[in-house]
Amino acid sequence: MFHSLATKLTLAFLLVGVVGAILVALLVGIRTRSEFDRFLTSRDRDTVTQALSSYYAANGSWAGVEQSLADDPRLAFYMRRLTLLDTDRSVILGLRGYPPGATLPDDDNLTSQPIRVDGQVVGYVLVPAAERFVRSADRDHSPLPEMDFIQRVAWAAAVSAIVAVLIALVLGSLLARTLTRPVRELTLATQAMAEGKLDQQVRVRSRDEIGQLAASFNRMTSDLARASQARKQMTADLAHDLRTPLSILRGYTEGLKDGRIQGGPALYSVMHSEVEHLRHLVEDLRVLSLADSGELSLNRRSIDPGALIERAGLAHIVHAEQQGLSLQIESAPDLPSVAVD
Repeated sequence: MFHSLATKLTLAFLLVGVVGAILVALLVGIRTRSEFDRFLTSRDRDTVTQALSSYYAANGSWAGVEQSLADDPRLAFYMRRLTLLDTDRSVILGLRGYPPGATLPDDDNLTSQPIRVDGQVVGYVLVPAAERFVRSADRDHSPLPEMDFIQRVAWAAAVSAIVAVLIALVLGSLLARTLTRPVRELTLATQAMAEGKLDQQVRVRSRDEIGQLAASFNRMTSDLARASQARKQMTADLAHDLRTPLSILRGYTEGLKDGRIQGGPALYSVMHSEVEHLRHLVEDLRVLSLADSGELSLNRRSIDPGALIERAGLAHIVHAEQQGLSLQIESAPDLPSVAVD
């Protein structure tokens, strides 16, 4: 089964479909997670900014803000990635590696959002570049209901990949059968030819390489059928020609045996002529047999076609004059030599 061309093509199409589906699923998953993390980060920052603005408006300072955020699990989770700075860009809480009170320099790698109360900037919320997007591990262990969206997208991507693989399998099988149909027809036709049925023709279904192969096969079988018919006809003609001298020789030998005719130079000359005729016919049969077996060797030699035409014309010029005809021999000058047997 796995040795058939259709199966190999189907497996090739299936492999391409599987690889393509996996790549698409991975790219969709990565891109979706990246964009979703970007959205959640922006939303978290806005939520924390609003909560901190409300806290500052209610308390007039940042004193006790850490405990207030810790009492709210959602805000505490958001602050794992966000940092609170005062107006002097001093760390209040949240940034790893910097103790509270440390002043952060202006840095393009830090994206900050001002916290405003009554139009006045009272602090900043920022996301370091290394943590600008939510890490997958944090999101996967998050109690946030938004994580269901990522799981649904991943499930949809997996189902889509499986469906794409099944479609690739079905379409690949159909396409493989379509592509290999001419090959199967050629295989059956060659098997029939091996059994001696030379008159095989296949349908030319396209103009591509397989279609050209089918057309060449049809021409080959037509030539072989004509050659076989010609060989059979030649054999029949030779068999017919053999009957004439054999009948003559048989009649003479029976007459000599019965004493009905007397031998003599004239009779022996006729019998010798018929024997020579038989010899030529047998030689023709031998040549035909050698040609059929592919063992016929040709003794080629180069000749001048102009000289050959002239000799052939001279051999018939006398006969033409006797018939009242004028035979003219003409050939093009500088004809190339040809190799003949």
